[in-house]
Amino acid sequence: MELLHELTLGTNRMNKIFQILFFLVFIGCATNKSEKLQSNSTINSIFNKKESQDLQKILDFFENSICVSENIKKENINVCYKKYFERLKQESEKNGNIYLKIPIDEQLKVYKNFKDSTFKEIWQLGKFFPLNTTTDTLKYYSYNFNGKYLEYLKELGKTNKAVDNYTKSFLNAGDMPPSMWASVLMDYENYNIKDIRVKLFLAIHYLTLNDQNEREEKY
Repeated sequence: MELLHELTLGTNRMNKIFQILFFLVFIGCATNKSEKLQSNSTINSIFNKKESQDLQKILDFFENSICVSENIKKENINVCYKKYFERLKQESEKNGNIYLKIPIDEQLKVYKNFKDSTFKEIWQLGKFFPLNTTTDTLKYYSYNFNGKYLEYLKELGKTNKAVDNYTKSFLNAGDMPPSMWASVLMDYENYNIKDIRVKLFLAIHYLTLNDQNEREEKY
């Protein structure tokens, strides 16, 4: 009887251990599962379903690019962000240059995969005149004052001081002044990368910078 009692207790303990392990694995899987923009209330309050799907394509491309650039698996996405921003800041402090390592050809392909209306809710077309070259006038894209994305920045800025200052810089300058780029580059710790809304902001910020630096398309 005592032996049977001990076996029963042992079985109960093992069952409890398996239950705990199963629970921990379940929580771990849930934690690692990527949140999608379509499920975020701020996104849904501003963008329609098709636009939010297009924004997800932008975010996915940016995250893939930074993970590849830092040679880190995308499963560790927050590490990708951290290492990417650390590298950019170090490069800037060392020699004044930064290397985004975002393939512009692939970036432009992403834009072609979603509606023009989504693109126009973020960016507006302008002209760029290269100095001291014989290059033709080029296309230049900046944030659209009347687009939904600026509305999104204003909404996000209500709970994020860094984004609020960023948005005000753009509105006050009427364009994208160097201070906007510097604020994100040097003070990246102020941007909560665990917040998917901030991740989208950072993705569009750096893709815009990459577009302005790398696109060579006649106006």
